[in-house]
Amino acid sequence: MKRICLVLIIILIFLGQAFSFDGQRKGFILGGGAGFSINFLKYNWTMTGNNIDRSKESNWNRLGIVADFKIGYAPTDQLEIVYSNKASIIPEVDDTVPMFSLNSVTMNFYFKDPGPSAFISAGAGIMINGYPFVQGAIVRTGFGFHIGIGYEISKHWSLILEYIYGAPEDTYEGSLVNEYSQYKISTVRASIIITAF
Repeated sequence: MKRICLVLIIILIFLGQAFSFDGQRKGFILGGGAGFSINFLKYNWTMTGNNIDRSKESNWNRLGIVADFKIGYAPTDQLEIVYSNKASIIPEVDDTVPMFSLNSVTMNFYFKDPGPSAFISAGAGIMINGYPFVQGAIVRTGFGFHIGIGYEISKHWSLILEYIYGAPEDTYEGSLVNEYSQYKISTVRASIIITAF
């Protein structure tokens, strides 16, 4: 885990130096980041049919590692409209390592131009739950959203605190039994973001 964090930090530093375009926020945007999260998970599972009626509910609170990616366009020096991917890897949940990833359309609004500046962020899209280290594992999808506040500490470097919610689910309808599973995840995360513009 320490190696992964070190590699992410080196990549972030490289991106911040290598991919600065014209120095103006308006135009093409490319960014990435990393950080940590506190994750509150609720898992529901039911199986019905063929004289079967079973259910299970579990709750976990876990720390996780997060990664951010964004690409898009800023129509002004204060507004970014981007596709973003906000992923959380959460070790040791029910003997597995689930990953939750919110793929969304995101808007970031900066209060000042030029920076440093505070900003707000919001987006909505598809929350995906998978198990990257388990072959043939179920992949669940559902609605998700995020809101956040941040501060651009210097050109290209920002800190952000976000809340993310998602409810990915999966349904299996067989000839004898039906199975349904859903995660509800609430995440509070802090990240450092590098944005090239």
